[in-house]
Amino acid sequence: MLILGTIAVLGMSGAVRANNVAELSLPQETNYSAGLRPVCQPGQTKEYIYNAQGQVVGWKCVW
Repeated sequence: MLILGTIAVLGMSGAVRANNVAELSLPQETNYSAGLRPVCQPGQTKEYIYNAQGQVVGWKCVW
């Protein structure tokens, strides 16, 4: 259900495109609470954030 809920949220914004199914399962609160943009601007690349277990827990946009 988390993935379906995330898809519904992402679907509301026409500018949001999920390029990777794994990104849909990322906890959105991680990205927002850290002050990170969940959608990168044109020209930026997505840099993934990993926890101690090596799992992707979020991402940030870098130039």
